[in-house]
Amino acid sequence: MSDRCAVTIQNNQSIPRMFISGCLAGEWVRYDGGQQFHSVLINQMGRLVEWLPICPEFEAGLGLPREPIQLEGDPHNPAVRAVVSRRDMTDCLQKWAHEKGRVLDEVRPWGVVLKSRSPSCGVRDVKVVSVEGTKTRDGVGCFSGWLSESRPMMPLAQETDLSDFWRWQGFAEWVFIYQRWQRVERESLQRFHQRHKYQLMARHAGMAKALGRVAATAVSHAESIDDYCTLLARMMRLKSSRLRHVNALKHVAGYLPKKSRERAEAHRAIDHFSLGQRPLASVQMTLYRLASQKRLSYLQNQYYLKPDPLQLRIQRLGSRKQ
Repeated sequence: MSDRCAVTIQNNQSIPRMFISGCLAGEWVRYDGGQQFHSVLINQMGRLVEWLPICPEFEAGLGLPREPIQLEGDPHNPAVRAVVSRRDMTDCLQKWAHEKGRVLDEVRPWGVVLKSRSPSCGVRDVKVVSVEGTKTRDGVGCFSGWLSESRPMMPLAQETDLSDFWRWQGFAEWVFIYQRWQRVERESLQRFHQRHKYQLMARHAGMAKALGRVAATAVSHAESIDDYCTLLARMMRLKSSRLRHVNALKHVAGYLPKKSRERAEAHRAIDHFSLGQRPLASVQMTLYRLASQKRLSYLQNQYYLKPDPLQLRIQRLGSRKQ
């Protein structure tokens, strides 16, 4: 297995650990000496996880207060420069990231929540200044970009995702998929895929089928787990939608007997969800109950229909607007 998709066994932690940008945790580490304390993450989610604050710019030795930095050049491979002095900070921040990687491997966090739009931490929509001086929002922070490349399965989010139901729901789901993935071996890959089939379908039906084909060859192809990991990591970064979940839920309902009371109830629940009249978790619970009544073990074993209770508690911290 390649280093990028290496499987490590999660140590037994009573409370999940996650990294968070220090400024969101209330640490006075922003370039201007300020902070951006986030009460939902710290006061509410902090009851569910142990936060470990980090600040790439401060920990890399750029000082406090310090000159602001920005991404410049190619959005896919930008340089990091100080806005006024024009000093190139790229190598300094990359060196720090590689050193921090060893800490990540020791701590084995369940996920990382970073500061949006930050040139070091932003997960998406970070400002990039072209050679001509044009400004776009196509960039990724240098640390979050490094993290996505070096540890592609690591769950990543930014604090603004809390206001977007589908992004935050996807992050919470990703955290628990990641935990289960760490225990996967080539011989168990097909079972992993079977139990996550509808979670994956709700992300992207076409890519879920491709993952199924890779899983089917796992026993006879040594490279299959790397191939699966690469595609799965790409899927976890996709934002789902109501329409994609409706598709997945209808596939689940298709296992219920035709013209049965249970299938009719399932389709009513799905219709209400499609119109925004019922939350996703309620429909999932209904389908799980109906599958249990019919003793459909394949559906009962789907993580999609019975999410981890902690996953649901994390999900509920985000926007309720679906």
